[in-house]
Amino acid sequence: MPFLFLEMKRILLLPFYIIYFTKLAAQPDPSNLGFENRSPRIEFSPWYTTRFSNPNYLFTLDSQTVHQGKYSLRITADSSPKANSDGGFHNVVQLDVPGSKISLSAYAKRSDPGDSSGYMSFLFSEDKGEKKTIIKSLNLKLDREWKELKTDVDISELHWPIDHLRINIVAKSRDTIWLDDLKIMVNGINMLSQPSFASRKEEPITKLTKRQTDNLLFLCHVWGFLKYFHPAVADGKYNWDMELFRIYPSIKNAEDGSGLNKILFQWIKGLGALPDCRNCSDELPENAFKNNVDLKWLDSGEISDSLQAQLKEIVKKRHKGPGYYAMYAPARNVLCSNENDYNWREIDYPSEVFRMQFLFRYWNTIQYFYPYKYLIGTDWNEVLRNFIPRFAEAPTPVAYSLIRAELIVSVNDSHAGSVDPAVYKELAAFRLPARVTVIDDKAVISRLFNDSLARIDGLKIGDAIIKVDGKSIRSIIEERSRYINGSNRPAKIRSLAGTGLLTGGKDSIVHLEMERNGRTVHIPAHRYSNYSNDIMKHYRAWKILDANIGFIDMGMLEKQQVDSAFSDLRDTRAIIFDIRNYPQGTFVDVCAYLLEKPAYFAKVLMPDLDYPGTFVWAKNLSMVGKGDKGKNYFHYPGKIVLLVNETTQSHAEFTAMALQTVPGAITIGSQTSGADGNVSNLILHGYLTYMTGLGIYYPDGTETQRVGIKIDIHVKPTQKGIIENRDEVLEKAIDWILNQHK
Repeated sequence: MPFLFLEMKRILLLPFYIIYFTKLAAQPDPSNLGFENRSPRIEFSPWYTTRFSNPNYLFTLDSQTVHQGKYSLRITADSSPKANSDGGFHNVVQLDVPGSKISLSAYAKRSDPGDSSGYMSFLFSEDKGEKKTIIKSLNLKLDREWKELKTDVDISELHWPIDHLRINIVAKSRDTIWLDDLKIMVNGINMLSQPSFASRKEEPITKLTKRQTDNLLFLCHVWGFLKYFHPAVADGKYNWDMELFRIYPSIKNAEDGSGLNKILFQWIKGLGALPDCRNCSDELPENAFKNNVDLKWLDSGEISDSLQAQLKEIVKKRHKGPGYYAMYAPARNVLCSNENDYNWREIDYPSEVFRMQFLFRYWNTIQYFYPYKYLIGTDWNEVLRNFIPRFAEAPTPVAYSLIRAELIVSVNDSHAGSVDPAVYKELAAFRLPARVTVIDDKAVISRLFNDSLARIDGLKIGDAIIKVDGKSIRSIIEERSRYINGSNRPAKIRSLAGTGLLTGGKDSIVHLEMERNGRTVHIPAHRYSNYSNDIMKHYRAWKILDANIGFIDMGMLEKQQVDSAFSDLRDTRAIIFDIRNYPQGTFVDVCAYLLEKPAYFAKVLMPDLDYPGTFVWAKNLSMVGKGDKGKNYFHYPGKIVLLVNETTQSHAEFTAMALQTVPGAITIGSQTSGADGNVSNLILHGYLTYMTGLGIYYPDGTETQRVGIKIDIHVKPTQKGIIENRDEVLEKAIDWILNQHK
């Protein structure tokens, strides 16, 4: 089973890259059509180059020859003998203004007149896969003077909102070419001078009545249900977001249940007659995992008999299998497909209906495809009821970002996080140049990211921070845990510490109350928006410790190194596998050396798209011990010890479960992250988030989600151990091994 290997690295690196993360929709020209948004990292972002066509051109910004503004795009032939340049220049543009008449224009020139200099093509695609498109091209026949190039396109054949417009620029001339001032006109007006379709404009924020909240709660249920159950909708015959935008006002403002039922009945009737089917049934599949199924709302007393019959007929004649909006990913977790990302202007704080679309889409994805919904710890329907008024009444962009983060985090899944710069700017724009480990509700400094900055304020490893600006560490954890992902408390604390949310804040100077050498000290300390990280790893993936004990860092061991590692450690008395990291997909080869015969280590729960909301067990249990065919594995006979803690997440937990099948293996450490299984990613309004997409259980059915993997000996770091620079979990492992040989 393939597994994604990026989740933990993303979390651990977060504080160092969020300062570079800029949401395109926050810019007045997010597509950089005028080449004026110069980035320090990619000078013409979001434009990008490829080796398409003849890869012998250089694309750069020019500040000397421009048509308008500070920069133009200069295209020059690369005549060097070892040319390693590009051939194409591309951009993917979001059309966020409705309209069927599109005009595209650009100014261009070349150093010497001649034949065609190349071409620009404009591909309008209704979908991400570019299956339904309209293409228009412009021939770049240019002179020495700036020349306007223009073409008109009618895109009325495509359903709006279309997914994207792809602009391709391909050069053919040996002369220098300049391009500048690209424009997209929608219905005769520059797109960038019009508000996006998501714009709030002057929309007032009004408090929802109970009737309106009830109406929208029911709409969310029905909209999501039809999206995945109704054959016409699930097949993609309707732009389901646009249907929501269209019906939203009338549903929201329905005065009573009778009016609400009539609107919904007519809406569903308008989708067309349901196809005939053989062996139709609304019964749950006999072998289905039913813990997540929730269609009890169909029997609500608020639903009229006619609407209830209509909805239950849809269950009986439902769409089955992969559809337009939900498919299987390679590992059989759900792939949310053909969803518009809405990475538009003004989407950071859009109109009410767009805010509600975010809520409805996320809520229904969890409702039907999250394998651990039954373990969230809160009734998912109550989560919806609580968030509907909060999304509708979000008063400011910052408040909306925080509410959105709370929604995503509410599933209590360590995979379910979101990188929203507004959240980190609000809560941790400035961070201490130190990593902390929480011990007994104290934030103990365990690493100094930057020694020189830490010395300015006298910060030392082992300092135990009790309060930050007068707030206790416990209260900060409780307050900020609602914004950070984590399946359990240790995972949340890890994320709070790793992202800087635990000791970070909006001010660059902070007052710290700390314990140092048994005394309480008060110091003002500097926090920074950015700093260099001095921490570097310089050790090998494996080594031999004292007493002839082998040690393997599973986060560093690569697949091609496994044979060499076991060759070097073959004669050791034991091997300690450190899985307090993110492994590199090596457990199959590792277990081939450790097991004399194959062993089952996990059973996998997968979504069943024949009946959304149900799940099925994979036919075969996950097994290790065979290794690659044709390889000669020797059997390692020594003791096996695994080290784990809260950073052991996802593939790391899966790896530990596999290694636990070795007879006599011992697992030492503390509660793991409790998020085991392939991730499904969701892009919502330009932000990328995740959820655990497969359920992972021990072969006997023991759960791992939220609780983590099984641990034999529980050990946690202490403040004394941190001060003395000791790895107490590793020490315990060594002691255990030595005691086995007495």
